[in-house]
This record gives sequence, C-alpha cells and structure tokens, in this order.
Amino acid sequence: LKDKKFLVAEKFTLADLHLSSYMHIHSTLHTELSNYHFFKRWYLTMMQSNTLTALEKKKLLVLSH
Repeated sequence: LKDKKFLVAEKFTLADLHLSSYMHIHSTLHTELSNYHFFKRWYLTMMQSNTLTALEKKKLLVLSH
C-alpha cells in the first residue's frame, strides 16, 4: 500500500470493500495501527469512503457500533 490508494487496482474494488468491512472490528478491539502507516492510511480512507457510507445507509453494510 506504500504507493497505492487501493488494494488491487487504481479504483475502489470488492477487495477494498471486503477487507475494510472485516478490519472495522479493529476499532472495537482497540487494535493499534500506528506501526502500519500505509495500512492505517488506507483504512482511514476507506472509512471515509462515500461508497461505504452509501452501502451502510442502504443497510447493505454495517460499520457503526
């Protein structure tokens, strides 16, 4: 993720959706991401994604506690 904005392509893909929704549990477990700078940047970008927000509003994805 050093030189990439998304996991496998130059745009948001199913891979980003899958991993970001799965990794959302880290906030519940209070996992520290400071040692994983590029992953943390990617994750924070995903959590601010309009795509994820839209899916959550349609109740197709649950990210809120």
